[in-house]
Amino acid sequence: MSPSKKQKIAHPDASASKTEYTIAISDVKSEIDLEIAMRLRLTETLASRIAWAESLQDAIRKGNGSVSSENFRTTALNTLSMLEDPTRFITDPDPVPPPSTTAQNFIRPPPRKPTFALNQAEFLYTRASSLSDDESDVNQLYILKCPMCGRTKFTKLQGLLNHARLRHSHEWGSHDECVRACAVLDNSIDTNLGVEVGIALPSLRTLFRNAVISKTISQTHSGEDVAPTAPVDLRDQQDAETHLNQTLGLHADTPSLAPFLGKDAIRREIKVWDSEISVEIEEETNGTHTNPQHRRWRMPFAQRSAGDTFLSRLHETSREQRNSRENIVDDSVSDTTPTANFQSIVTGQGRFHFIARIIITDRSMSLPESAKVDESKEYTHKWMISVDSPSYAHPITSILLSVKVSPSNPTISIPIPPETTTPPFVVVGLADKPFLARVELCFAGTSSSSTEKSYQKMVFEHWVDLDPLKSNTVVVGQDQVRDVELDKNTVLQPPKGGYPPIDSKLLWNISFPFDHVIKRSVQYNSAISTQPNPVPPLMSLSNGTAPVDDHKISALSKIVDRYPLVRTDKQNSNSDLPYTLASSQAEFASMILGRRKAIEWRRVRAIRDAYNDQQTSSTMMSTTEVHNWLSDNGRGPRSQLSSGVRIKEEVDDQSLSGTPSSQSMWCNICGLHASAHQNQNLASNSVSTETPEMKPMVPQPSHIPIYNENGTCRIVPKVLQLVKLPRTDVQVFAPGGKRHRNPRLKITPTDCRSLVSMTDPQLLLAILETASQLDLPSTLRAPGRPSEGIMGAPSYPLQTIGEDRSEVEHHLAPYAILAVATRSFIRQLITRGLEVANRDKVVSTAVAPKGNRSRRRQDHTPPERLLTPTHVLSGILTRGRGRGKTQDAVDAVILSCLSKLGAAAEPRSATPSCQGQQAVQVKIEE
Repeated sequence: MSPSKKQKIAHPDASASKTEYTIAISDVKSEIDLEIAMRLRLTETLASRIAWAESLQDAIRKGNGSVSSENFRTTALNTLSMLEDPTRFITDPDPVPPPSTTAQNFIRPPPRKPTFALNQAEFLYTRASSLSDDESDVNQLYILKCPMCGRTKFTKLQGLLNHARLRHSHEWGSHDECVRACAVLDNSIDTNLGVEVGIALPSLRTLFRNAVISKTISQTHSGEDVAPTAPVDLRDQQDAETHLNQTLGLHADTPSLAPFLGKDAIRREIKVWDSEISVEIEEETNGTHTNPQHRRWRMPFAQRSAGDTFLSRLHETSREQRNSRENIVDDSVSDTTPTANFQSIVTGQGRFHFIARIIITDRSMSLPESAKVDESKEYTHKWMISVDSPSYAHPITSILLSVKVSPSNPTISIPIPPETTTPPFVVVGLADKPFLARVELCFAGTSSSSTEKSYQKMVFEHWVDLDPLKSNTVVVGQDQVRDVELDKNTVLQPPKGGYPPIDSKLLWNISFPFDHVIKRSVQYNSAISTQPNPVPPLMSLSNGTAPVDDHKISALSKIVDRYPLVRTDKQNSNSDLPYTLASSQAEFASMILGRRKAIEWRRVRAIRDAYNDQQTSSTMMSTTEVHNWLSDNGRGPRSQLSSGVRIKEEVDDQSLSGTPSSQSMWCNICGLHASAHQNQNLASNSVSTETPEMKPMVPQPSHIPIYNENGTCRIVPKVLQLVKLPRTDVQVFAPGGKRHRNPRLKITPTDCRSLVSMTDPQLLLAILETASQLDLPSTLRAPGRPSEGIMGAPSYPLQTIGEDRSEVEHHLAPYAILAVATRSFIRQLITRGLEVANRDKVVSTAVAPKGNRSRRRQDHTPPERLLTPTHVLSGILTRGRGRGKTQDAVDAVILSCLSKLGAAAEPRSATPSCQGQQAVQVKIEE
């Protein structure tokens, strides 16, 4: 038989593979066709670009003047953009942005209402586990109660700390000390009504206690079931010792650790009841005595480490209260207010120093012309620097020894006052302008012997500002509060008392030799005397003139009686006096100021001539000395007018007394008439017979009688009575970015002539005089006032400025610009001041009595007012801060120009003093 043929089996996926092959071929073909089409389109685009470039080149060669270059450029670019549109999907890498869709507006959900806790905590409490490691007191609860007043209602631990510091001036160093000092055992409290307080960071005292006191010893000592006579096994004690006990030998009764553990050092000693009996110390082990000869020596850690019984104050309180509950039969509750001594618990002393707080204050007072002596004619103010301490700090007399003040810049020519070594610690001097003072303070040293450690010297700087308004009262400047770090071993002096206060007027009257101070040839170290007569008798305290001897007093008194001001009954009008006598005091007061002054000075000269005729050349007196003696002893015109009989007639008291009547006076604060101040006592029509207590130091001008009652005004509130502008922060005017200065303008001769012609000559001359006093290299010298020429006509030395008219105008043009700016600046100040003056007038009409209103209605003439410095300062401050009706950038510029500049300073943290008082940081305005 022939072999059988093999049967052919068809593959089941043959048709499927053929279909996939056909699909793949079609995909490849389509991709190739797409690539060919893209390349053809790119070829067409390149051909179009070449044709566009050739046509553009031909157009540029031929040129067409009628078409502008801008239109030609726009047309060419638009044509190129149209040519590239077919291939833009290939060459443009950025995708086309999707069409804009309208944003959906979602409604904001309403804000959630704040949830408030309905039940606030009523007290604070803590557990014994947070205070000690004693396992017997784990379940004890302690309520936090203020030790001083017993208050328990606190919601936070910081609230308890603030309450103790603000209400009782007491502070703890940490939260741990506060909790341990205020914890009182009370297991009857409801924990749901309070807040539990824990101790996150233990205090330094707790760390030392945990380091030197073991847990087992504390439990053994605090246990109640241990018999007091039970022997203590030293081996058990050694097992319970800490690492510090075994290595360094430190324990709870180590004297060096007593300050850190809050206890007193215990002196180790052996108590012997019978001194005649010899004491033998042997080691006892298990109740038997060993032979000392066979005893082996070892380091006695147990004897040195085992201290006396240590019971903390918290354990003592808890044990006493537990014993009291067991012994009390009835259910009465004992008082749980702690009675511990907080001076022993709280110690705020540092390791090397303690803090003493002092206050440095400057004051100033203007000197009138009559109070200046020949040596101090150039000085306009008296200044005072005082050093004191607040009531809660160390007394200044116990830490401070002396104060010395001198200018920080040695080139400033002012008198150097003497050093003050006794309280009150004030230094008084003279100056003509504000200056930076160097205050040198000597504090008590660490030893009382005369060595270099007998004092601690510190130097501070303080700005002494003088009163710009030249008022007749003492103006207080700035207070500088400083915390001084003194050595911990400083020997504090006993506090002293009985000296006059710093604000006493007696301190301003103390004078010292000017020649010794100005020439600095003699060291003047005498302290301020606290005796009732610090100045020689009959010495003018206000003007500093030389004292009058006793033998001169009787002679002057007899001569003065022969030269009265008012005619008496015995005298006739034809007297031989060199001046005219008034018939009455009212007639003398009604005279004009110039005539009264002439009569006064003729009288003084007559008294001087009569006195000098009787004396020798060595004892003669000058006119100024006679005038000052008459004023100080009540023999002058002021005293005679005030000590006479009451005059019921209307008298124009605009005289030497300086107290004009209410008919011709205005207030120097609100600028209104004295009749608007009906509550003042000066509106009466009679002249008081009592001598006024306060006299103006600066004589008021005759044409503006000023009324002022101790520097107060009832119409303008005290807050709005500005004396000086507040300081301005320099950060407000810091530029935000770089600013480019405009190019400099060139001034032509025509402009110079216009500037000089439009300026007031007197104002221009004043500006030139002021600028010449600055001694700048670019300023001109003032030509001086006009003088009489040869023919009697005034001659101006213009040759010092220029040779011809154009040169003079060229040199005066900058000063003319300053004059124009000054005039505009003064106009702005007066405008701001008039706004405030109108406000005060409206306020005065609201508070004026009815009688004054009806009297004003009958009089058709408008009342006169004064524009005071308070008006100007208030207007500048109000408009400069944007509180006026209109806001202008000029107002802010004026405020920044007239106010002093300063920088805000962050307060530094204060260090507590050695008594545990917290030194509160005070913020100072520079």
